[in-house]
Amino acid sequence: YNGYSWDGERFVYNPFSVLNFLEEGRFKPYWMATGSPEFIVEYAKGVQLDISAFEGMKVYDSFMEKKDIDAATPESFLMQAGYLTIKGYSDNKYTLGFPNQEVRRTFSDLLITGQYDVKDSDILSVAENLTKALGEGDTEEIVNQFKVIFSSIPYMYFDSNKSEHFYSAVLLMYLQAAGFDADPERIGNKGRLDLSIKFENHVYIFELKTDKPSVAIQQIREKNYGGKYANYEVINIGLKIDFVQRNIVDWKVEV
Repeated sequence: YNGYSWDGERFVYNPFSVLNFLEEGRFKPYWMATGSPEFIVEYAKGVQLDISAFEGMKVYDSFMEKKDIDAATPESFLMQAGYLTIKGYSDNKYTLGFPNQEVRRTFSDLLITGQYDVKDSDILSVAENLTKALGEGDTEEIVNQFKVIFSSIPYMYFDSNKSEHFYSAVLLMYLQAAGFDADPERIGNKGRLDLSIKFENHVYIFELKTDKPSVAIQQIREKNYGGKYANYEVINIGLKIDFVQRNIVDWKVEV
């Protein structure tokens, strides 16, 4: 519940969520119950928000000067609504991001269920099966659950977003909504990785390509995406996606 900042230097906890946690003794998205999430859903449908774009986004310190919602950029609107916060400040620029896991998870859930019409029951089913697969290191079942994720998205969203990035963004939103420790395209010293999942002492690194999965594995290796996870057992998985099938059609794993 920590992570809120208005200057990038001082950070505070959300007192409402903390007090509710102390009373109930359970981690829950308490803050969301105080807002109007349906308004965010309608806003998201109009501008087609991409959750991965907001992690580490750089903006000038004047980015919130427009007060009119219709004229404001998505990052300005989400900052004022409490979904984004300032993570750092330098050279007249702010670095933005989600304050904490509570906001990141609930925002992902809003987008995947509201913007892409995914059912809560589908997310719950994937969460249960994927948790088991990640715990057992069952890479075949992990990929199968990714296929289930893509199958649960209505076809028209894929037809209007034919890019590798859209597929990785869908996975990110779905996995974060399901409660997994999934990261977007974090910048490493040699580039960006598509997606990673931390689970216990393992890190699963995924690269999505329209080319052969071996090409994805080669990129993971050459860019050393797993280099920062020296204290974990790293599993690299290359995924081949097909815009006609709207899903994964081939995959390769390297430990």
